Amino acid sequence: MATSVVIDYYSDILIVRHRSNIIGSATIIYGNGKDKPFEVQQQLMNEGGASLEYNDSMIEVAALCVLKDYRKTDVMHGIFENLCYEMMKHKKDYIIASSDVFLAKTYKMIGFRDTGKTFIQPKYKDLHMHVLIVNKNAALKAIHIDFFRWWPIWGPIVKYMKKESIVTIGGWGSAKLYAREFAYKLMKALFF
Repeated sequence: MATSVVIDYYSDILIVRHRSNIIGSATIIYGNGKDKPFEVQQQLMNEGGASLEYNDSMIEVAALCVLKDYRKTDVMHGIFENLCYEMMKHKKDYIIASSDVFLAKTYKMIGFRDTGKTFIQPKYKDLHMHVLIVNKNAALKAIHIDFFRWWPIWGPIVKYMKKESIVTIGGWGSAKLYAREFAYKLMKALFF
């Protein structure tokens, strides 16, 4: 018998499949920091520590899980593309996440910043979790992210969202987007 938790009423589950097998999932929480608290917010409050400012401009990714054999493939890339798409589609500015020290390195490579907040996650055998946050500008404007990591992760999804009118990018922004694509492909062809 499944047990429902409060966030079930304002969250979605992203299911990742390879052929007919489920190989990963992530919970996307559409909280507001008030009557719809985020999971990270609840954990930090339970520990009595200083909290962050939570509001309606963010979504949270929680319980990100990918089978071990798929972790070094483009599956993680696809998950973050979907998270970025959900953030933009719902007109949010931030994604918050919590992670152990190992996965936190992956988050940081794609633009997430460590908030300095930590908590112990009882549902993961008291795992020490770091709270991370990313602004939509990491995806849209390559802020706080290495050039060679930005294009393959965020570039194609930003182009898609621009084409579908999910995000508006002016003339200068469009020129920079295509210049980044050209520069990445040129550097890759010359040096890799």
